[in-house]
Formats: sequence, structure tokens, C-alpha cells
Amino acid sequence: MRTLLIKTFGFGLGFLLLLLVGMMLPTPPRIQDSMVFAKVQKDSLLEHVPGPRLIIVGGSNASYGIDSRMLQEGLGLNPVNTAVTYELGLVYMMESVAPYVREGDVVVLSPEYQHFYGNFAYGQKFLLYSAMDVDHLSPWDLSWEQWRNIYSSVPRYALSRFLPTEYRRRNMDDIVSRHAFNTYGDVDVHWDREPQHFAPFRQISREEMNRSVVKDLQAFAKHVESVGAHLYLTYPGTEERSFNNCRAEIMAVADLLEGTGIPILGTPERYIMPDSVMFNFPYHMVRPGVELRTQRLIEDLSPYVLPTSDSSARVAAHNP
Repeated sequence: MRTLLIKTFGFGLGFLLLLLVGMMLPTPPRIQDSMVFAKVQKDSLLEHVPGPRLIIVGGSNASYGIDSRMLQEGLGLNPVNTAVTYELGLVYMMESVAPYVREGDVVVLSPEYQHFYGNFAYGQKFLLYSAMDVDHLSPWDLSWEQWRNIYSSVPRYALSRFLPTEYRRRNMDDIVSRHAFNTYGDVDVHWDREPQHFAPFRQISREEMNRSVVKDLQAFAKHVESVGAHLYLTYPGTEERSFNNCRAEIMAVADLLEGTGIPILGTPERYIMPDSVMFNFPYHMVRPGVELRTQRLIEDLSPYVLPTSDSSARVAAHNP
């Protein structure tokens, strides 16, 4: 028995050391080419794009579903699409953008419905890669709720550093590559591709609604307001089949957001997208869908963007 315990302890210690070594190894090329590294480009845009600016925050409903050039032409604002994937979690998205928001910015937050159920707002496995490899955060920079969501991904994250496949570059046309993003931060390589078969959402989540996310939203809104910028919420463009399957859960989110005091652009029904314009996921669209969703966003946001005497765009103060 004693020998077994010693062997078990030795194995556990060896495995732990292997994980620690793996986490200290440089980021392999395959991860450097992945979509999470698009955040490097997006942070640079947040630093250098001049005002007046339109900052889009969200998951892949925004990265795979918005044409920023249309927004620029329709609203007279310089867009920065910061969206990557909803697996980063709504909390991390807001925390990452907050330091870059400055006076006069228009911030449009487009969260996926999943962020309001269970612990999804606190991130999934891609949060680990983004926080450690892109932002080079310390473990203390993430909250307990975030670590609770991603700790199970740590072994795979660390051990992947030893896999030869992680040292092969990604295809430049890969839709999950950082190379898929254009100069505004939109993923556009799929716009003219044929729609792919995919399963619709059957439900948003098996977990209960997370009402505490409202506090995070309101804290973000308070920060945006404190620097002289303006925050608006909008709904994700959602495939019609998925919307109909999840209507009750979606409308519960809408009711929750109505109580935040943050101005909301449109309604969930307004952003229902025909099945024919979807690409490979209930939030991802090909060109006709991207254009439809973007045009509706322009229409919903334009009442709050007023011309001034010098012909530059500014945001009207809004009293909900």
C-alpha cells in the first residue's frame, strides 16, 4: 500500500511539473495563427483609429455578422469591431475594451443570448488562450468565476505545447484564423461562400438565467459614461429556426436587458435572420445576411447620431 501511495504521489507530482513546463513554453505557431490572436490587431485598432469611433463588442455574432464598411458609410463613424468569439465570455469582452474607450466613442454591445444563462458570461476554453497567450495576464487578473469555468482546460492547454501539430501554421483562408479578419476587425472570408449545413439551437442553455450578469453590464455602462462615451445594446442576428426553438429563453433575456437602463437598439424579432442567409452557425451569416443585419443596425443607431455644425458625427444624449 505504501509503495502504491508513493508511486501515485510521484506520478501526480511529475504530471504537475509537466503542466507547469508546458504553460511556460512559448506560444506555438498554430495558436499564434488562431482567431484569438486577432485581438492583437483589434487592440491596435482601439489605440490608433481616430474619432468619431464606433466600437463593436460581442462574440462571433458580431465578428461573423457585421460589415463595418457599411457602418462607416451609413453613420459617419470610424468602426472598430473588437468581436472574436462568444467563448471569451461577456465579462472578459467588456473588461478588455474598457481601457480603450474614450470621450465621444459610441460603443455597441452585441452579446449572445448564451451569456445570460449559467456561467457562460465568464468564458470558456478560448478565454484561457486569450488571457495567457495574447494579453499575458497573471492568474490573479481573472476572477474566481472565470477560473471556475476554464480550470478544466488547463491540462489540455499545457500539454498541447508538446504536440508537433501545434507547430504547423494555419491556412491563411481558414475561417477560424486571425487572417480571416479584415482591417476593420470583421471576418469576411466566408461572405461569398456557400452556406453549410449545421444544426440549429434546440435551446439556449440547460442552466438557469444568470441575473448577476446585469451588474457587470451596468458597471461597464457606468465606466463608458464616465469617460464621456455612450453605450448601446443590440441583439445578435439569429437564424430563424434557432430563434423559434428558443423564443421563450430569448424573450426572457430581452426582459432582463430592458431593466438595465441601457438604451437598446431594436428588438430580438427584428434581428431574426432567414435561414437562407446563414453560413455555418446560428449566429454566422453569408454576405446577404451580413448586409441585412448591418443595415438594420444602421437604422436603429442612426437616430442617436446627430450631425454637428462641423459636419462630424456625434452621439445624441439619450434619456431612456
